[in-house]
Amino acid sequence: MKLSQPQQLVAKILFGLADDYRQAEKERAGLPPKKEVSMKYKGIQIKVRTDGRYYARFKVENGVYKDVYGRTQQECYNKLKALVNSPKKPKKKEAPTTFGEFFEMWYRQEKEPYCKTSTLRGFVSKHKNYLAGLDPRPLTDITADEIRALIVGIKSPKVAKDVYILLADIFRKAVQYDKVERSVMDKVTVPKYKAEPRPAFTRDEERAFVAEAVKYDCAVMWFAMLYEGLRTSEARALAPCDILPDRIVVRHSLDGDGNLVPTKTNTVRTVPLFAEFKPYADKYRGNSATPILGKVNKHTGLREYKAIQKATGITKDAYSLRHTFVTRCAEAGISPKQIAQWAGHSDITTTLATYTNINSEFERENVTRKNAFDTNLTQN
Repeated sequence: MKLSQPQQLVAKILFGLADDYRQAEKERAGLPPKKEVSMKYKGIQIKVRTDGRYYARFKVENGVYKDVYGRTQQECYNKLKALVNSPKKPKKKEAPTTFGEFFEMWYRQEKEPYCKTSTLRGFVSKHKNYLAGLDPRPLTDITADEIRALIVGIKSPKVAKDVYILLADIFRKAVQYDKVERSVMDKVTVPKYKAEPRPAFTRDEERAFVAEAVKYDCAVMWFAMLYEGLRTSEARALAPCDILPDRIVVRHSLDGDGNLVPTKTNTVRTVPLFAEFKPYADKYRGNSATPILGKVNKHTGLREYKAIQKATGITKDAYSLRHTFVTRCAEAGISPKQIAQWAGHSDITTTLATYTNINSEFERENVTRKNAFDTNLTQN
Protein backbone atom coordinates (compact mmCIF):
# COMPACT_ATOMS: atom_id res chain seq x y z
CA MET A 1 0.00 0.00 0.00
CA LYS A 2 1.37 3.40 -0.99
CA LEU A 3 1.52 5.85 1.89
CA SER A 4 0.56 9.47 1.50
CA GLN A 5 3.17 12.18 2.08
CA PRO A 6 2.02 12.97 5.66
CA GLN A 7 1.93 9.23 6.43
CA GLN A 8 5.47 8.85 5.05
CA LEU A 9 6.65 11.71 7.32
CA VAL A 10 5.02 10.06 10.38
CA ALA A 11 6.62 6.73 9.45
CA LYS A 12 10.08 8.32 9.22
CA ILE A 13 9.65 9.91 12.64
CA LEU A 14 8.46 6.60 14.17
CA PHE A 15 11.32 4.63 12.61
CA GLY A 16 13.76 7.26 13.82
CA LEU A 17 12.37 7.05 17.33
CA ALA A 18 12.58 3.25 17.16
CA ASP A 19 16.24 3.48 16.13
CA ASP A 20 16.93 5.86 19.01
CA TYR A 21 15.15 3.48 21.41
CA ARG A 22 17.13 0.44 20.21
CA GLN A 23 20.40 2.37 20.53
CA ALA A 24 19.51 3.46 24.05
CA GLU A 25 18.67 -0.17 24.99
CA LYS A 26 22.06 -1.32 23.70
CA GLU A 27 23.83 1.34 25.74
CA ARG A 28 21.91 0.29 28.88
CA ALA A 29 22.86 -3.33 28.20
CA GLY A 30 26.54 -2.31 27.99
CA LEU A 31 26.84 -3.12 24.29
CA PRO A 32 29.23 -0.91 22.25
CA PRO A 33 27.41 1.65 20.06
CA LYS A 34 27.37 0.99 16.34
CA LYS A 35 30.28 2.85 14.74
CA GLU A 36 29.01 5.19 12.05
CA VAL A 37 31.00 5.35 8.81
CA SER A 38 31.86 8.93 7.74
CA MET A 39 30.21 9.81 4.44
CA LYS A 40 31.28 12.11 1.57
CA TYR A 41 29.81 13.02 -1.75
CA LYS A 42 32.18 14.21 -4.47
CA GLY A 43 34.72 15.23 -1.88
CA ILE A 44 32.24 17.18 0.27
CA GLN A 45 32.39 15.98 3.87
CA ILE A 46 29.20 15.38 5.86
CA LYS A 47 29.74 16.54 9.42
CA VAL A 48 27.79 16.23 12.63
CA ARG A 49 26.73 19.29 14.61
CA THR A 50 26.76 19.60 18.39
CA ASP A 51 22.96 19.24 18.42
CA GLY A 52 23.23 15.82 16.71
CA ARG A 53 22.07 16.95 13.28
CA TYR A 54 24.20 16.41 10.16
CA TYR A 55 25.22 19.09 7.68
CA ALA A 56 27.37 19.73 4.61
CA ARG A 57 28.42 22.92 2.82
CA PHE A 58 28.37 23.13 -0.97
CA LYS A 59 30.06 25.93 -2.98
CA VAL A 60 27.49 27.10 -5.51
CA GLU A 61 29.80 29.70 -7.13
CA ASN A 62 32.60 32.08 -6.15
CA GLY A 63 31.77 33.48 -2.74
CA VAL A 64 28.33 31.76 -2.60
CA TYR A 65 27.73 28.67 -0.42
CA LYS A 66 24.68 26.62 0.48
CA ASP A 67 24.24 24.41 3.55
CA VAL A 68 22.12 21.22 3.73
CA TYR A 69 20.95 19.51 6.94
CA GLY A 70 19.55 16.16 7.97
CA ARG A 71 18.53 14.28 11.12
CA THR A 72 20.56 11.34 9.88
CA GLN A 73 23.76 11.13 7.88
CA GLN A 74 21.93 9.35 5.06
CA GLU A 75 19.29 12.07 4.87
CA CYS A 76 21.96 14.75 4.67
CA TYR A 77 23.81 12.69 2.03
CA ASN A 78 20.69 12.43 -0.14
CA LYS A 79 20.00 16.17 0.08
CA LEU A 80 23.63 17.02 -0.75
CA LYS A 81 23.57 14.69 -3.75
CA ALA A 82 20.37 16.27 -5.04
CA LEU A 83 21.82 19.77 -4.62
CA VAL A 84 25.11 18.99 -6.33
CA ASN A 85 23.38 17.34 -9.28
CA SER A 86 20.61 19.90 -9.66
CA PRO A 87 20.75 21.71 -13.02
CA LYS A 88 22.41 25.13 -12.68
CA LYS A 89 20.47 28.15 -13.82
CA PRO A 90 22.29 30.06 -16.54
CA LYS A 91 23.82 33.21 -15.08
CA LYS A 92 22.27 36.38 -16.42
CA LYS A 93 24.89 38.23 -18.41
CA GLU A 94 25.11 41.91 -17.55
CA ALA A 95 25.50 44.45 -20.33
CA PRO A 96 29.06 45.82 -20.33
CA THR A 97 29.51 49.28 -18.78
CA THR A 98 30.29 51.95 -21.33
CA PHE A 99 32.90 54.66 -20.84
CA GLY A 100 30.18 57.31 -20.69
CA GLU A 101 28.22 55.45 -18.02
CA PHE A 102 31.29 54.95 -15.88
CA PHE A 103 32.46 58.55 -16.35
CA GLU A 104 29.12 59.68 -14.92
CA MET A 105 29.47 57.27 -11.98
CA TRP A 106 33.09 58.33 -11.38
CA TYR A 107 32.16 62.01 -11.50
CA ARG A 108 29.15 61.74 -9.16
CA GLN A 109 30.65 59.37 -6.58
CA GLU A 110 34.39 60.04 -6.64
CA LYS A 111 34.74 63.72 -7.53
CA GLU A 112 31.60 65.80 -7.06
CA PRO A 113 31.45 65.42 -3.24
CA TYR A 114 35.11 66.36 -2.75
CA CYS A 115 36.28 68.79 -5.48
CA LYS A 116 35.81 72.51 -5.93
CA THR A 117 33.48 73.82 -8.63
CA SER A 118 36.38 75.00 -10.79
CA THR A 119 37.99 71.55 -10.65
CA LEU A 120 34.72 69.83 -11.56
CA ARG A 121 34.26 72.24 -14.44
CA GLY A 122 37.69 71.19 -15.72
CA PHE A 123 36.70 67.50 -15.69
CA VAL A 124 33.51 68.23 -17.63
CA SER A 125 35.37 70.41 -20.14
CA LYS A 126 38.04 67.77 -20.84
CA HIS A 127 35.39 65.08 -21.21
CA LYS A 128 33.40 67.20 -23.65
CA ASN A 129 36.42 68.29 -25.73
CA TYR A 130 38.55 65.12 -25.75
CA LEU A 131 36.80 62.05 -24.29
CA ALA A 132 33.17 62.18 -25.46
CA GLY A 133 34.04 60.00 -28.45
CA LEU A 134 34.73 57.11 -26.06
CA ASP A 135 31.27 57.30 -24.42
CA PRO A 136 29.46 54.59 -26.45
CA ARG A 137 32.35 52.13 -26.12
CA PRO A 138 32.36 49.40 -23.44
CA LEU A 139 35.21 50.00 -21.00
CA THR A 140 36.53 46.53 -21.69
CA ASP A 141 36.84 47.23 -25.44
CA ILE A 142 38.94 50.39 -25.19
CA THR A 143 42.54 49.67 -26.20
CA ALA A 144 45.87 51.24 -25.34
CA ASP A 145 46.37 52.13 -29.02
CA GLU A 146 43.16 54.18 -28.97
CA ILE A 147 44.27 56.06 -25.86
CA ARG A 148 47.73 56.74 -27.33
CA ALA A 149 46.19 58.09 -30.53
CA LEU A 150 43.80 60.27 -28.54
CA ILE A 151 46.58 61.78 -26.43
CA VAL A 152 48.96 62.30 -29.36
CA GLY A 153 46.19 64.21 -31.15
CA ILE A 154 46.07 66.86 -28.40
CA LYS A 155 48.24 69.80 -29.45
CA SER A 156 48.90 71.28 -26.01
CA PRO A 157 51.46 69.18 -24.02
CA LYS A 158 49.94 70.38 -20.75
CA VAL A 159 46.39 69.41 -21.77
CA ALA A 160 47.68 66.07 -23.10
CA LYS A 161 49.21 65.28 -19.71
CA ASP A 162 46.08 66.45 -17.87
CA VAL A 163 43.92 64.15 -20.04
CA TYR A 164 46.30 61.25 -19.35
CA ILE A 165 46.03 61.86 -15.59
CA LEU A 166 42.23 62.05 -15.87
CA LEU A 167 41.99 58.76 -17.81
CA ALA A 168 44.43 57.05 -15.44
CA ASP A 169 42.21 57.91 -12.48
CA ILE A 170 39.03 56.82 -14.28
CA PHE A 171 40.43 53.41 -15.23
CA ARG A 172 42.03 52.93 -11.80
CA LYS A 173 38.59 53.39 -10.26
CA ALA A 174 37.07 51.10 -12.91
CA VAL A 175 39.35 48.33 -11.61
CA GLN A 176 38.21 49.01 -8.04
CA TYR A 177 34.57 48.90 -9.17
CA ASP A 178 35.21 45.52 -10.89
CA LYS A 179 34.30 46.97 -14.28
CA VAL A 180 37.64 45.97 -15.81
CA GLU A 181 40.28 43.52 -14.64
CA ARG A 182 43.24 45.77 -15.41
CA SER A 183 43.68 49.44 -16.30
CA VAL A 184 44.44 49.98 -19.97
CA MET A 185 46.48 53.02 -18.88
CA ASP A 186 49.20 50.69 -17.56
CA LYS A 187 50.25 50.28 -21.19
CA VAL A 188 50.25 54.01 -22.02
CA THR A 189 53.30 56.21 -21.45
CA VAL A 190 52.87 59.46 -19.51
CA PRO A 191 53.17 62.43 -21.91
CA LYS A 192 56.19 64.63 -21.23
CA TYR A 193 55.42 68.11 -19.99
CA LYS A 194 57.27 70.41 -17.66
CA ALA A 195 55.72 73.75 -16.85
CA GLU A 196 57.98 76.67 -17.57
CA PRO A 197 57.99 79.31 -14.82
CA ARG A 198 56.16 82.45 -15.86
CA PRO A 199 58.59 85.31 -16.35
CA ALA A 200 58.37 88.24 -13.97
CA PHE A 201 57.99 91.80 -15.21
CA THR A 202 61.17 93.78 -15.69
CA ARG A 203 61.36 97.00 -13.70
CA ASP A 204 60.48 99.01 -16.81
CA GLU A 205 57.52 96.75 -17.61
CA GLU A 206 56.29 97.07 -14.05
CA ARG A 207 56.40 100.86 -14.18
CA ALA A 208 54.60 100.93 -17.54
CA PHE A 209 51.95 98.52 -16.32
CA VAL A 210 51.23 100.50 -13.13
CA ALA A 211 50.94 103.78 -15.05
CA GLU A 212 48.33 102.26 -17.39
CA ALA A 213 46.45 99.97 -14.93
CA VAL A 214 45.36 102.86 -12.66
CA LYS A 215 42.97 103.92 -15.44
CA TYR A 216 40.88 100.75 -15.21
CA ASP A 217 38.08 99.55 -12.92
CA CYS A 218 39.95 96.39 -11.90
CA ALA A 219 43.10 98.25 -10.84
CA VAL A 220 42.74 97.11 -7.22
CA MET A 221 42.70 93.50 -8.41
CA TRP A 222 45.87 93.89 -10.50
CA PHE A 223 47.72 95.65 -7.66
CA ALA A 224 46.63 93.05 -5.08
CA MET A 225 48.38 90.50 -7.31
CA LEU A 226 51.45 92.64 -8.04
CA TYR A 227 52.05 94.07 -4.56
CA GLU A 228 50.49 91.46 -2.24
CA GLY A 229 51.01 88.25 -4.25
CA LEU A 230 47.34 87.20 -4.38
CA ARG A 231 46.12 84.72 -6.99
CA THR A 232 43.69 86.10 -9.60
CA SER A 233 40.69 84.39 -7.97
CA GLU A 234 41.80 85.60 -4.50
CA ALA A 235 42.20 89.19 -5.72
CA ARG A 236 38.70 89.09 -7.23
CA ALA A 237 37.32 87.88 -3.88
CA LEU A 238 39.08 90.57 -1.80
CA ALA A 239 36.52 92.35 0.41
CA PRO A 240 36.83 95.53 2.55
CA CYS A 241 36.69 93.47 5.76
CA ASP A 242 39.74 91.48 4.60
CA ILE A 243 41.93 94.62 4.61
CA LEU A 244 43.25 95.32 8.12
CA PRO A 245 45.52 98.22 9.15
CA ASP A 246 48.70 96.15 8.94
CA ARG A 247 47.82 93.06 6.90
CA ILE A 248 45.46 91.43 4.42
CA VAL A 249 43.55 88.26 5.28
CA VAL A 250 43.23 85.95 2.27
CA ARG A 251 40.29 83.71 3.06
CA HIS A 252 38.33 83.23 -0.19
CA SER A 253 38.50 82.78 -3.94
CA LEU A 254 35.83 83.78 -6.44
CA ASP A 255 35.02 81.04 -8.93
CA GLY A 256 33.95 81.50 -12.55
CA ASP A 257 30.27 81.69 -11.54
CA GLY A 258 30.88 84.46 -9.02
CA ASN A 259 30.64 82.20 -5.94
CA LEU A 260 32.88 82.62 -2.92
CA VAL A 261 34.83 79.38 -2.42
CA PRO A 262 37.88 78.37 -0.34
CA THR A 263 41.34 79.30 -1.58
CA LYS A 264 43.27 76.92 -3.83
CA THR A 265 45.00 75.30 -0.85
CA ASN A 266 41.86 75.39 1.37
CA THR A 267 43.66 77.57 3.90
CA VAL A 268 43.38 81.10 5.27
CA ARG A 269 46.61 83.10 5.25
CA THR A 270 47.70 86.64 6.08
CA VAL A 271 49.99 88.86 4.02
CA PRO A 272 51.62 92.00 5.42
CA LEU A 273 50.28 95.26 4.04
CA PHE A 274 53.13 96.43 1.83
CA ALA A 275 53.74 100.11 1.12
CA GLU A 276 52.90 99.95 -2.59
CA PHE A 277 49.41 98.64 -1.87
CA LYS A 278 48.68 100.92 1.09
CA PRO A 279 46.86 103.65 -0.93
CA TYR A 280 44.38 101.03 -2.17
CA ALA A 281 44.08 99.46 1.27
CA ASP A 282 43.20 102.82 2.81
CA LYS A 283 40.68 103.49 0.05
CA TYR A 284 38.77 100.21 0.29
CA ARG A 285 39.14 99.14 3.95
CA GLY A 286 35.79 98.63 5.72
CA ASN A 287 33.34 96.16 7.29
CA SER A 288 31.62 94.80 4.19
CA ALA A 289 32.19 91.15 3.28
CA THR A 290 31.13 91.75 -0.34
CA PRO A 291 34.04 91.64 -2.80
CA ILE A 292 35.34 95.11 -3.65
CA LEU A 293 34.72 94.59 -7.37
CA GLY A 294 31.42 92.78 -6.83
CA LYS A 295 31.01 89.52 -8.72
CA VAL A 296 33.32 90.51 -11.54
CA ASN A 297 34.00 87.48 -13.67
CA LYS A 298 37.40 86.52 -15.02
CA HIS A 299 36.40 87.46 -18.58
CA THR A 300 35.83 91.09 -17.56
CA GLY A 301 39.27 91.18 -16.00
CA LEU A 302 40.82 89.49 -19.02
CA ARG A 303 39.38 92.11 -21.38
CA GLU A 304 40.86 94.87 -19.22
CA TYR A 305 44.23 93.16 -19.06
CA LYS A 306 44.35 92.75 -22.85
CA ALA A 307 43.62 96.46 -23.19
CA ILE A 308 46.54 97.23 -20.86
CA GLN A 309 48.78 94.90 -22.86
CA LYS A 310 47.83 96.67 -26.08
CA ALA A 311 48.55 100.08 -24.57
CA THR A 312 51.92 99.09 -23.05
CA GLY A 313 53.20 96.44 -25.43
CA ILE A 314 53.57 93.96 -22.54
CA THR A 315 53.17 90.36 -23.73
CA LYS A 316 53.32 88.57 -20.36
CA ASP A 317 50.01 87.24 -19.01
CA ALA A 318 48.18 88.44 -15.91
CA TYR A 319 49.54 85.67 -13.70
CA SER A 320 53.01 87.18 -14.19
CA LEU A 321 51.86 89.91 -11.77
CA ARG A 322 51.83 87.42 -8.90
CA HIS A 323 55.09 85.93 -10.12
CA THR A 324 56.60 89.42 -10.13
CA PHE A 325 55.66 89.78 -6.44
CA VAL A 326 57.42 86.52 -5.58
CA THR A 327 60.45 87.49 -7.69
CA ARG A 328 60.75 90.91 -6.03
CA CYS A 329 60.66 89.19 -2.63
CA ALA A 330 63.46 86.87 -3.74
CA GLU A 331 65.48 89.81 -5.06
CA ALA A 332 65.06 91.51 -1.68
CA GLY A 333 66.71 88.52 0.00
CA ILE A 334 63.58 87.27 1.79
CA SER A 335 63.80 83.58 2.68
CA PRO A 336 61.95 81.11 0.46
CA LYS A 337 60.02 79.81 3.47
CA GLN A 338 58.65 83.27 4.22
CA ILE A 339 57.81 83.94 0.56
CA ALA A 340 55.98 80.58 0.36
CA GLN A 341 53.89 81.57 3.39
CA TRP A 342 52.93 84.93 1.90
CA ALA A 343 52.19 83.48 -1.55
CA GLY A 344 50.22 80.53 -0.18
CA HIS A 345 52.45 77.90 -1.81
CA SER A 346 51.74 74.50 -0.28
CA ASP A 347 55.11 73.25 -1.58
CA ILE A 348 58.23 75.36 -1.10
CA THR A 349 59.72 73.98 -4.34
CA THR A 350 57.24 76.19 -6.19
CA THR A 351 58.81 79.17 -4.46
CA LEU A 352 62.38 77.98 -5.02
CA ALA A 353 61.71 77.82 -8.77
CA THR A 354 61.52 81.63 -8.66
CA TYR A 355 65.25 81.84 -8.03
CA THR A 356 65.93 80.37 -11.48
CA ASN A 357 63.98 83.22 -13.04
CA ILE A 358 65.46 86.32 -11.43
CA ASN A 359 65.67 88.85 -14.24
CA SER A 360 68.87 90.03 -15.88
CA GLU A 361 68.50 93.57 -14.51
CA PHE A 362 68.76 92.32 -10.95
CA GLU A 363 71.61 90.00 -11.96
CA ARG A 364 73.54 92.98 -13.34
CA GLU A 365 73.03 94.81 -10.05
CA ASN A 366 74.47 91.81 -8.19
CA VAL A 367 77.47 91.68 -10.54
CA THR A 368 78.12 95.36 -9.84
CA ARG A 369 77.94 94.76 -6.08
CA LYS A 370 80.30 91.75 -6.36
CA ASN A 371 82.84 93.69 -8.44
CA ALA A 372 82.75 96.59 -5.98
CA PHE A 373 83.24 94.19 -3.06
CA ASP A 374 86.22 92.48 -4.76
CA THR A 375 87.80 95.83 -5.65
CA ASN A 376 87.49 96.97 -2.06
CA LEU A 377 89.20 93.79 -0.82
CA THR A 378 92.06 94.18 -3.33
CA GLN A 379 92.70 97.81 -2.44
CA ASN A 380 92.76 97.08 1.27
